Amino acid sequence: MKHKLLTFAVLAILPLLNMQADEPVLHVSENFSTQAWQDALSTNDPAYVKPAPGGNYGVLTTALYQDKYKMEGAFVTLQLDTDNPTLDCALFAEKSIVHTDENGHAISFRLRNSGTSYFEMQELPNAGVITIHARNGNKTATTTMKLQKYEMEAWTDIHTFDLRMSNDFRNTFLDEILTFNINSPDPIKLRLSRGDKFIMLFQVDVAAYAPTAVKNLQYAGFNVNGRTLIAENPTQVSIYNMLGKVVHEVYVENTVELPASVGKGLYIVKGNQGVQKIQIK
Repeated sequence: MKHKLLTFAVLAILPLLNMQADEPVLHVSENFSTQAWQDALSTNDPAYVKPAPGGNYGVLTTALYQDKYKMEGAFVTLQLDTDNPTLDCALFAEKSIVHTDENGHAISFRLRNSGTSYFEMQELPNAGVITIHARNGNKTATTTMKLQKYEMEAWTDIHTFDLRMSNDFRNTFLDEILTFNINSPDPIKLRLSRGDKFIMLFQVDVAAYAPTAVKNLQYAGFNVNGRTLIAENPTQVSIYNMLGKVVHEVYVENTVELPASVGKGLYIVKGNQGVQKIQIK
């Protein structure tokens, strides 16, 4: 009976992974380097001046930015140096995402490393996948960032994003791309809250709830060697167990070691170029 249930689960998930879907509807899509954000900051505070590279401008919660967001932190213009040779977004080649202003400067909303610091959204009618373009401000230590929802008059954690130390990727891309499926068909109020290191947010997107909104993909391009997942091209991947549950999500530039939480067994890997079954031994 157990094997029959697993077979049924596999047959149930495969049509979902191959279902045709258009680009998701976005309830939130904010790139902090845009002129719209500079205009909003100037509207809220006429004294605002765009920070010079390496500089920052503090933000308080007394204002409602873009008429949508409460923010506690600072706006920062990234300082380019020999350790920061590029401002390319990790998805630039695929989706033409650029985190720079008209002068080629990357501007981020920076969460502080202590006290209270957050990016709070107004209530959304529902929520699917949240995608965050971020950079840990620390070169040699990792950190975390909390995704929280407001319920019962309090903020509660619903997911913890793990951010690599910036030395892991600073010579390749500007940002690290993190995703989580909030999977809420109901109205929800969300915020991103600080970790123990400075965190630069370049872009935040929240898609509408769509339980079957996955791409129709014909080619996967994944391989596995031991516990190393190998992608022929950089891609964001979701790993499903045979019951159809997401057990791990990660951006794979070329190779990535799978965590111990992905145990031995069969899995389905879905990325930007397709789906593929793998076996971890």
